[in-house]
Amino acid sequence: MELHVFLPCPALPTREAWQAGISDHGFLLTLDEALDVRSHTGFSRAVCWGRKSGFEFGLSPALDVASRYPGVPERIGVRDLSANFRWHGNVLESVIVYVASAVFAKMTDGILYYPQKNHFATGYETMAMARQLIEVMELE
Repeated sequence: MELHVFLPCPALPTREAWQAGISDHGFLLTLDEALDVRSHTGFSRAVCWGRKSGFEFGLSPALDVASRYPGVPERIGVRDLSANFRWHGNVLESVIVYVASAVFAKMTDGILYYPQKNHFATGYETMAMARQLIEVMELE
């Protein structure tokens, strides 16, 4: 499964800023300290509510991703970068992706796109979904 955050390139946060945003919103998610947001591709470890897991992350030009889906290029505006999040059906991984991508989108004025449902969302909307998953999993 995958989720994309379309954002303007200058808004790309560092791992430290991203982690601070996650913590500021009260999420008990810790990104891998070695994560270099600008250059990372592939699996990245994370600890979510004390449980080790992770997600796949990488960046690409926004139109490389958006052009694969009808109508998406018109919706992303001037956002020229895509932060790509992938997970493999594990519920804990989905919580990590929803939390990480929601904060990422909120910090960057990004637009989230969930291609499996052709759904667009703001960071706030995705945070609400993440909080629902956390509640269902009884992580808090």
